[in-house]
Amino acid sequence: MKQLATIGAVVAMLLIAALVMGKEEKVSVEPDPVPVTKVATPVDLPTVPTTNADLNGTLSLKARLSNGYVMAGQSKEIYATFDTSAIDYKGAKRPALNVALVVDRSGSMSGEKFDQVKEAALRMVDKLEEGDRIALVSYGTDVSVDFPSAEINETNRIRLRSAIQRMAEGGGTNLSGGFQSGYSEVSRWKNPDFVNRVILMSDGHANVGMTSGSALTRLTRTSLENEISVTTVGVGLDYNEDLMTEMANTGAGNYYFIDDAKRIVSIFEEELKGLASTVARDAALLITLAPGVESAGVFGLNFKEEGGKVIVPLAEFRSAETKSLLMKLRVSELLPQGTSPVLDVALSYQDVIHDKPVSGLLELKVATTTDAAKAAEVVDPSVVARVQQIEIANSMQEAMELYGSGKAEEAKDRIERTQRSVRVTRKKVALPNDAQYEKADQDLEALKATIDNVPASSAEGRTTIKKAKARGNSINRSVDLF
Repeated sequence: MKQLATIGAVVAMLLIAALVMGKEEKVSVEPDPVPVTKVATPVDLPTVPTTNADLNGTLSLKARLSNGYVMAGQSKEIYATFDTSAIDYKGAKRPALNVALVVDRSGSMSGEKFDQVKEAALRMVDKLEEGDRIALVSYGTDVSVDFPSAEINETNRIRLRSAIQRMAEGGGTNLSGGFQSGYSEVSRWKNPDFVNRVILMSDGHANVGMTSGSALTRLTRTSLENEISVTTVGVGLDYNEDLMTEMANTGAGNYYFIDDAKRIVSIFEEELKGLASTVARDAALLITLAPGVESAGVFGLNFKEEGGKVIVPLAEFRSAETKSLLMKLRVSELLPQGTSPVLDVALSYQDVIHDKPVSGLLELKVATTTDAAKAAEVVDPSVVARVQQIEIANSMQEAMELYGSGKAEEAKDRIERTQRSVRVTRKKVALPNDAQYEKADQDLEALKATIDNVPASSAEGRTTIKKAKARGNSINRSVDLF
């Protein structure tokens, strides 16, 4: 136990230092196709390419390498995946919530959208438990704290319901002001034993207050550094989906696209259900690369990189949730003979169910060889599968960006390059759950047909763009295509 506590303390100190000092990196480069021959079995290897950590808590960590061997005297690029998974918890215990609901009441929200937002907020009030805290903030051109953060009880439920009913739409879109007020309400009552979150909703582009994407994402990044996560909800076809996605990702929360106002209520209920099923919070990975190994790309989750260390804030985990990270590693030709460490990865978090801090450390290794065939062997098809998933996700997002910019042929070409790459890989490696890649290929064909036949500026085209980008974001963060 002393050793575990020491690891936890070291991890916490390194995470804090790196989050303050680290240089932010953004996932933008697509992973290269994995050169593969046959699949080797782990028992053939002098080292274990897959390492599991059941940390005797609500989270577990699985780390894998694509290859178990590298050629002696030659540099090589290999991949590693890190899957952090929560238990499927069915118990009644749940953490208390400290949330701010930040609602867009600009003029464009008038009508059914605003009616549905009010109904969703009213249902949320009904589902909160005594002891939870909630604040209601609305914004148009101005910002109003309609209901300052208060603990839920019967009196405050009545007051909050009245505040929701009194909200009236009108004005511009002061997204930054609304978020900052919501953040202030959560921050004022921040409790390390609560799930602290801002839920930000908008149907338009920020046109009052801060309007640049970089300034707005700095707000959510700062929020997460202060242990307040951020969920964003985009409504309709006129909001900036790239901004809302990035704000959710840098805030380690969820992102939702709502194309039909009738879905607003169900989305709010889904978010609240997820918060109520939280089994771990303040989770983070700290990946330390061994001498002779450097990062050539990090994909799937937001991260910071500093001096050979990669820090990945994971925030909260709901029951049965998995978050996945992919790294491309460049192994030096100067790696010594024999078996050598590639990296170690530390996971730290607060176990909500058992009310205790948990931490653990894993190490991944490779062996040098003079056998070129061994060096080319893929030892874990699941790592190769993750590379394909990231490639599919990135191609969807990049193709939609091109499509929306009037570059239809380039958009189709981007998709076709991915299809060719994935098809070649599937012939060489038996990917887990291979049927999902066939379905993904069909979906990519459908996207190309839409690009060919539907103007990007039409309602159908804009809906397609937002849905495809949202799906790409979801694939990037999870471990499945569907």
